[in-house]
Amino acid sequence: MQFEHRNKRLRLLEENGGQKSSNPYPYWINFYTTPPDFKVSLQEIEDMVSERLKILAVIDNLMRNAEKARGFYDVVRSQINSIKCENNEKNFYTAGRSESTGKSFEARKRDHISHFLLRIYYCQNEELRRWFISRETELFKIRFIDSSLSNASSLEECLLYYGYKFEIVSTANNLDLHSKVNWGEYNRQNQQQIAFKLKFEEALDLIRLRKVYVNDGFAYIGSSEIISVLCQRFKTNLARELTRMHSYFYSFGEERLLWRLESLHQHYISNAKSSNRNNSSQDDKENNRERINLNEIDELARNMFPPCMRSIHDSLRRDHHLKHYGRLYYGLFLKAAGLSMDDSMEFFRNELSIKNPEKFQKEYSYTIRYIYGKAGKRVQLSAYSCQKIMNENAPGPNDTHGCPFRHFDVKNLKALLVRYGVNNDNDLEEIVQKVMAEKSYTGACAKYFSVKFGQDLPDQSVYHPNQFFLAARRAVNNPVQQTQSNGNDDEEEMMKQDSIEMNDSINEEELSTIDDSMLKSITE
Repeated sequence: MQFEHRNKRLRLLEENGGQKSSNPYPYWINFYTTPPDFKVSLQEIEDMVSERLKILAVIDNLMRNAEKARGFYDVVRSQINSIKCENNEKNFYTAGRSESTGKSFEARKRDHISHFLLRIYYCQNEELRRWFISRETELFKIRFIDSSLSNASSLEECLLYYGYKFEIVSTANNLDLHSKVNWGEYNRQNQQQIAFKLKFEEALDLIRLRKVYVNDGFAYIGSSEIISVLCQRFKTNLARELTRMHSYFYSFGEERLLWRLESLHQHYISNAKSSNRNNSSQDDKENNRERINLNEIDELARNMFPPCMRSIHDSLRRDHHLKHYGRLYYGLFLKAAGLSMDDSMEFFRNELSIKNPEKFQKEYSYTIRYIYGKAGKRVQLSAYSCQKIMNENAPGPNDTHGCPFRHFDVKNLKALLVRYGVNNDNDLEEIVQKVMAEKSYTGACAKYFSVKFGQDLPDQSVYHPNQFFLAARRAVNNPVQQTQSNGNDDEEEMMKQDSIEMNDSINEEELSTIDDSMLKSITE
């Protein structure tokens, strides 16, 4: 059973007597074997991702809170079918079933694009990958059960279209084999049935459940039971592709897209989980794109934190005290960076308890639990963006929060920049010029980034402290190297051919084209 690219897939279909279809989505079922090739706006991306996350949230909730007893899939289908899109239209799952070419095409296209968009976000760490694989596999299974592919011949044609070439065995003239194959819902007397023949190791789950006939090292599976094999194959392929994407994740430059996906995940998945107290420990694991631990905060602050957060960190280490907004801003930043609530509690306790242990226990610990959605309204709070830091809660005397480029005077700003490694006078003056003459505070921060890491930010601007940190981590893990021709490095050559064409002038109306050149750079 081989997995093949689309051009090979169509050739295989034709060689075996199939019909090449002009419809890119001839089936409701999608194995997501090739990335989409459509140009979509930022608003369309948010709508499509929101639509899919609503469906995955339903599956997630039922998987965590319900036993898969009789009627489980009826409940899932009912709840999924009740989900509406932003324009009150049917969601891609419900509308995609229709044979009406217009609406089904659009629904299946949204399904295709949204799946690959979420791959970009969920490839980031093991916890996110495991969650996404589990829920997507369940969605695949639900759709398969709900599809019209129970007919063996149509199922065979669909599998062939996606590059799955099974050996098909007719049982019409083999009554002995026909009597031994588990047909599930089908009548054993139906002489038109065909069985799928494959190596027994590909059907271990069915063998374990005694749902398959095994002979001479081969398993014979009725079409109604093949779903177990297909789900395992779907899960294995998705896990492999997400792992491959993760290896190129730090070279992916669409920062704004990542933050949109992060925000949508927080809204539809993390916030829903936070309302379930029984899953609080799981929430902490899944809320963050990367984990950082207590022992590496000092090093990360020196090497990767933006000046606003490094300044708060330095003040905390020096004075063992932070006022309210300093604790709030820095706590939210550390949470978004990947620090667990337990580590955050220990980190702040170690510093803030030095001067006043009782106050930490009575007051400061509440702020930390509030930040992580475990106190007060119990909602997941987002870290403050640059605009909020610059324009809200202006710092007063002895405050440590705020944007150094916006709120420091020139003397203190220069002193801070020199302390943080800006030793070249020309670089220092250029940063100050952006602040004083241009009033471009985020531009000054972006220039500081380029001086510190020897490369520009992908978007040429800073709009969020955690965006800075994420870009800094990428810069450290993938420092800029001189371009060299290396004919022996096939992987480097492939990456060069499939590189992303960045759109530096990305705006709210249009995002870079979602096509093979963008997605293959992190999937191949």
